Amino acid sequence: MIRSHQIFNYFLKITSKIQYKYAWIEKWICEQRDPIRFPYSTNRDMIAINYLRPVLVAYWRFKTLFFPLIYYFNSISIMASKLLQLPAFIVSSFSKEEDQEPVIIREKEEEKGSSITGTFPLEIWERIARKGNLDMNNLLQVNSVFYHHFGDIRYKEFESVQLLLVLSTTKKMRMSDECFLKYGPDFPNRPYESYEIYERHQISSKYEYEFLDVKTSSRSYILTYEKSDSIIVSSKKDIDFFIDHILTNPNSRLKICIKNLCMDVSFLDGFGELITSKNSKIDQFLKEVSAQEEINCIQVDLPAVNVTECHDYFSGCRWQPYIQSYNSFSYFARDFDDFNGKFPRNVYYKELMPLSAIFEHYGINNRMSQIDFTTESQLLENHPFSRFISYFNDIPARFHYTKNIRKAALMSLSIDIIHREFLGEQDVEMGLRRYINLITSKEVCGDINSSFSILGMKDSKLEVAPADDYPRDNKLVEYEPQIILLNKPLIKATSDV
Repeated sequence: MIRSHQIFNYFLKITSKIQYKYAWIEKWICEQRDPIRFPYSTNRDMIAINYLRPVLVAYWRFKTLFFPLIYYFNSISIMASKLLQLPAFIVSSFSKEEDQEPVIIREKEEEKGSSITGTFPLEIWERIARKGNLDMNNLLQVNSVFYHHFGDIRYKEFESVQLLLVLSTTKKMRMSDECFLKYGPDFPNRPYESYEIYERHQISSKYEYEFLDVKTSSRSYILTYEKSDSIIVSSKKDIDFFIDHILTNPNSRLKICIKNLCMDVSFLDGFGELITSKNSKIDQFLKEVSAQEEINCIQVDLPAVNVTECHDYFSGCRWQPYIQSYNSFSYFARDFDDFNGKFPRNVYYKELMPLSAIFEHYGINNRMSQIDFTTESQLLENHPFSRFISYFNDIPARFHYTKNIRKAALMSLSIDIIHREFLGEQDVEMGLRRYINLITSKEVCGDINSSFSILGMKDSKLEVAPADDYPRDNKLVEYEPQIILLNKPLIKATSDV
């Protein structure tokens, strides 16, 4: 199926050939160029912006008229599919209840024989796993024999576990999606989502917050991170599984291996609303937890850092009055296939820079060392942005601005958003309270050095209003990080004298 970006690109190629064939056309285009509005553009860009894009926008608005209808039929289809699966599920449940006893008997009989390990004994399976680089997590789920045998091998890596939860309000996403659905993409000749963004906009409008699963980019030419000694989990689904089935499970063999546990919650937006506002329920709960004798609580404002702004304007057409996204694409596009990475897909750009600093913090194992912190001065000397700030110490002052733009841009580009989950404010509050309570609990983590932190920025404006003096290049925006650190040291068991 031919997509609109392919049609747009095809017309670009045709117009480029025509202008080179007829010199008078090329001359006329050069005379039409506005050096202020299009300082770096080519004739090909001029044709695309002045003549092809208006046609694309008209087609775009016509196409989006059908999105509500598609969304409606998809919703009906999903509901019908669930209703059709319900009778089969009920029948399956009854048949399982009827056959429950024979199934259990057969399983016990199989466990007595060697067939429980399949064709090969466990020693051979271990060699296959090592030689074939098999995922140990899959082998643990085969049966109890595999679990106990391969668990001893796999769980040795879990001495230190690092959990990262990324959270944001849906305000910026809703603004971005609304702008995209009205005016189309920044780069119409590159692949982009259309209906998927409409669907996301419909869902996110019902929720105040979103959790984001993130990871560092595999593209080494952007940034290379050092390998951490800890197991890093940055997926909400995996974090919940870890807490429900391992951390709170007294019979878990994996939990016995855990000596150090850190959980970090990083806010891209909404830190002030949910954590530091006067009516914040989380803030009140943090005060109650920090009042416990065994908990060390540190709350500090970290040194300000500069992040790279990249055309956060969603109130009108992003191509007016200046084509800022067109001129500054290199700062939020890794290659030609990713020109629409920030807008519309990821939404966030400058907000991802702190996540890069956090992963860098993990790589040099500095986060685990914070478990022993008891004073503000210790945290001010060792925090996620320490390395970023020290990076500029040996750089001459006249190069700070350009180096900062590039460094912060690369850090933002090095973070991939792989999944989103939307939740309401009440569910988020309940979830955070539960995480804090479990990580700092002496009943759950009594024999573990555990630490919980919340990192966020003082809320900033979400958009940059267009103006005649809007800078043609990327600019720096100051972020003021705030961090709350709760440490619970290992609670040694005491014996009666």
